[in-house]
Amino acid sequence: LMQSRMLISGPRFSPNGERVAFFQKTPSGVHIFTIAASSKELRQVTSRDGERNIVPRWSGSRDSLFYSQIRPKDSFRRVSASGGESLEILPWSWDSKVELDPQERAIVFVRGPHVVVRDMQSAREITLDRSLNFPRWSPDGQTIFATETVRDESFNTWNVVRCQVASRSCSTLTNGHSVVPSPDGRRIYFMRPGTGGMRSLWSADVDGRDERALGEIGPFRLPDVMFD
Repeated sequence: LMQSRMLISGPRFSPNGERVAFFQKTPSGVHIFTIAASSKELRQVTSRDGERNIVPRWSGSRDSLFYSQIRPKDSFRRVSASGGESLEILPWSWDSKVELDPQERAIVFVRGPHVVVRDMQSAREITLDRSLNFPRWSPDGQTIFATETVRDESFNTWNVVRCQVASRSCSTLTNGHSVVPSPDGRRIYFMRPGTGGMRSLWSADVDGRDERALGEIGPFRLPDVMFD
């Protein structure tokens, strides 16, 4: 996307796949940026001197970004995608990575071994019945997809897990990790180990059936994956 190679962190596609949000170290702090997927229109979203702003997440309407702030204080915040003053949503420790549901009614995060869903208005929390990582919401906000790590003496394996928020029940769909639902909610995309440092990209329907191997990609750090 960039005209020259540089380190960026936490890339996340907008819901329509047209822009990418990320955070990057600058002379004035760590700040949020967006860039068009066509490699044009690089935009700095946060800019206050001395701030450390990380892990941007798009709103369902694409007009705002939610992010975690480390400095001057731990905070979960919202800012217009075009930049400007930010608003604190709630005090929040930056190491509890937050995913906001598309309707902006609830957040999901990992607290210790537990996946927790918190209602934004009432602050009521529910805990899901599996130890999971990297939770992602379905487009309708009813389901959470996540990765389960299965630890062995010699190596780890991973499962793709689906959790229904209303019932708090979770089920294993298939083996893999870094699961992302498609924007229309009909399929999921996930990774499996590939060869020579590569990763194998797969898709399946939301029940774990109709698996399709899409090819090998990498080597790289785990990215965000977006499909139209």
